Amino acid sequence: MKKTRKTIAGIAAGAMAFLMLCVFAAMPVCADYVDEHASGVPAIGAMFADGDCPLTMEYSSLTFEVGKVPHEYRDGQVGNFVSYSSASTVTAESIIQNPTDKQVTATLLIPCGELPDYARYLDFETYTENLLANLSKAKVDGQEVKLYDRYSYRPDGDPVNSAKLLHDDLDGSGWLKPDMQVTVYRYILNDLEGDARFCYATAGFTYDPARTAVQIGRGADWTVTDDGSEACIRIEDGRYFEIYEYGEPFGTIEWTLYKDFRCQEEVSGNLRLVEHKTSTLYDLAMQAYGQGPDTEKHDWYNAVLARLQPQHDPDRGILTEPPHWNVSYLLQRWKAYEITLAPGQSVTNTVTVPLYPHHYMNYEPDLFVYEFRLLSGGTKMPSVYVNTEFYLVEKSGNTYAVGDFDKTERGYVLQDGKRPAGSLRFTLCTEAQMKEEKSPWSSLVDALLVMSVIAFIGQILLILAGIAVVLLICFGVTALIVRIVRGLIRYFRERS
Repeated sequence: MKKTRKTIAGIAAGAMAFLMLCVFAAMPVCADYVDEHASGVPAIGAMFADGDCPLTMEYSSLTFEVGKVPHEYRDGQVGNFVSYSSASTVTAESIIQNPTDKQVTATLLIPCGELPDYARYLDFETYTENLLANLSKAKVDGQEVKLYDRYSYRPDGDPVNSAKLLHDDLDGSGWLKPDMQVTVYRYILNDLEGDARFCYATAGFTYDPARTAVQIGRGADWTVTDDGSEACIRIEDGRYFEIYEYGEPFGTIEWTLYKDFRCQEEVSGNLRLVEHKTSTLYDLAMQAYGQGPDTEKHDWYNAVLARLQPQHDPDRGILTEPPHWNVSYLLQRWKAYEITLAPGQSVTNTVTVPLYPHHYMNYEPDLFVYEFRLLSGGTKMPSVYVNTEFYLVEKSGNTYAVGDFDKTERGYVLQDGKRPAGSLRFTLCTEAQMKEEKSPWSSLVDALLVMSVIAFIGQILLILAGIAVVLLICFGVTALIVRIVRGLIRYFRERS
């Protein structure tokens, strides 16, 4: 019996070893970042706030000052990051002209981007939120101008589309108006029949889609019939949900509760109206004001409206998604300034913003890819100056070949280049020669494949060991039962 116990203990120890091997083999391998990217700003230069502005703009030069690369500034100190940001900038110089016979005042916009990946090492969040914007500068005929903040809704990554949503007052151009009456009905479901946790409710509406629209708030999933006359809403027992009524009142809502989405078998439950209140769309849109950046009130309202307006279906009289009153994470920040030009006058306008490249770490040495698009400024490609001690190198995706640039005392220059349809992109390296290494992800895949095979073999051996343990246990139990039975037989024989 002692031999059997030692055998079982040995097999169990072996099985535990294989189990630990399988666990460690299944752990992910950490690899360094292949591409840390953030361009700092979505585009360079400035653009007119008014798309119909009569002034013209033509870029004359782009000057990239690349004195430092970002991987040297990851110690978490804001001062060092600002030092890097100030030493690596791009300046777009343009000529703005007034071709009309009238004096024209125009607002120009500089888009502000998000902090790059390297900024996650910084300590002061409040400071870093304003870092990029505070590093943007503009000059008119060599005189620095004062910049102020504006915000607009950002529907995508294109600042041009965001600028179209910028207004100097409350936007009342669409069906949704600032003074529109909005009534919010808040419901709760209790005492649902049986042990069900949710049910489906149909709500009948009678209203004119030209005068009224309905929106279901958070807390319920819903679908609406093609004519907008009935909504099927999935609601949970004990959870609140809201219905928003825009425009003219639609009257009483008739509710019917059903077991499932087919809405055939009715169930009982207590669906009751907890409260309802009426306000204006402006008041609703402003309820989260102050939770984001320090915006003008009309900029905040217009951003909420720009988020809300595309959801309106005028044919069915519904808004297709729940409302989002806090749009702080969906705002495009601008630095704005005004210029006034007399008839026929022209000025030199320069805009300077920090540079944050894509950082490719699967090369030796690392590569830094600078990628921007030009804002407006006609169709001519300006002269491009890259002032740096680093080296231009070839990389797939570059807008121009290295041979297109001429070497200068301060770096490189591109003259008479063709303006790209998309972004301007070039690559710098800290050494003249670089080689591409195998991607860390490829090594990771190979490592995971090997470890998966090891884990699979370990699991098979573990199963076999488990079977052996079970057999040995069964054998031991059987032997123990046989000994007990034999002992009982001997006991009764001796008694008899």
